[in-house]
Amino acid sequence: MYRGQSTRHMGGFTLVELMIVLVIAAVLLAIAAPGFRTLLERNRLQSASSNLFTSLMLARSEALKRNQPVWVCKGATSCSTGDEGVWEGGWIVHMDPNYPSNFDPNNIIATRQALKSGDTLRVYDLSAAGDSNRISFRPDGSASGETRFVLCNSDADTSTAREVRIGVTGRPRILTESIDSCTPP
Repeated sequence: MYRGQSTRHMGGFTLVELMIVLVIAAVLLAIAAPGFRTLLERNRLQSASSNLFTSLMLARSEALKRNQPVWVCKGATSCSTGDEGVWEGGWIVHMDPNYPSNFDPNNIIATRQALKSGDTLRVYDLSAAGDSNRISFRPDGSASGETRFVLCNSDADTSTAREVRIGVTGRPRILTESIDSCTPP
């Protein structure tokens, strides 16, 4: 060492210390990743059920406001009937006194886009009407029948599933407990 130079210690990390920190970070990330995936799926289905709930509440309030029937039906651009289209592809809220015999696209109030690929939206009509293609809200706000919507992820995992149920009074509600199956009837 030369005279006049200080013997100050240089700061920093060694390569070994840096590698140990990276290994610890990788292990922690591997442990947390599956839980994070479940959280994302649960939030995605929660968002989709909230969108459906909002559409149903909109239809009910518009039926009351306009004093005429308002429909919620499956389809991205027009209401599908029979086996055409699926609820996963989106849905439409519309007011049309001539529907279901005639669909007029000028009477659309709102549309909702498709769910994420692989997610399912099953509709179970619990009333005697037996129509799972559309739901109508009467001018008094009541629904055409009791209906149950079940939203599931692509794994058909009931622990992340959500349910939106409409009673005959027309009031929708979101349920998260006791969803027994994600498979269609």
